Amino acid sequence: LVPEVEGKPVLVPGKVGQGLQVGPTYGVLKCPSAGVLRPDAGTVEMWVKAVDWDSSDPKFHVFFDTRGQGVLYLYEYFNTDRLLMLSGPDVAGPLSNSQITTTFKPGEWHHIAGTCSPQGVMAYFDGKPAAAMPIPGQLPSKVGDFFLIGDEPWQFPRENSSVIDEVRIYDRALSPAHISAHAAG
Repeated sequence: LVPEVEGKPVLVPGKVGQGLQVGPTYGVLKCPSAGVLRPDAGTVEMWVKAVDWDSSDPKFHVFFDTRGQGVLYLYEYFNTDRLLMLSGPDVAGPLSNSQITTTFKPGEWHHIAGTCSPQGVMAYFDGKPAAAMPIPGQLPSKVGDFFLIGDEPWQFPRENSSVIDEVRIYDRALSPAHISAHAAG
């Protein structure tokens, strides 16, 4: 299954080799979920470099998004410096999220990750988990046919961008030690 390119993301120097510059003026990748995502357990992790924004940016930065009979998102929330891993059985809720403070600055690479499992959801920033245990909540009953990798603004007009590199998706929730090791290189 081959990802579709929406817009015009461009290859630029990445954390390791080439990265993909994404955002409203560049675009995103739309990837088929079949055989990749499970609604009951998984991990998404990637390296992100803010090109022209920082953690105080008052707009959404959505790095991973899938919607089916429920939702899974990994994103920086608007008007905060918080990275969230969010899940729920419906877009309208109830929604569960794990939040961790970020320190994005233009030109700096940061490792972000989110996990979901029957135990709940967990967000990670630079290998550090948001809490000692996942935040309990409901998961989607079915993931969407596609998931997006990029830097979407959702409802707010925005022109800034990010570079994303080394995206990894697993069919299980990785342990905090595993994610910390990936963040350490």
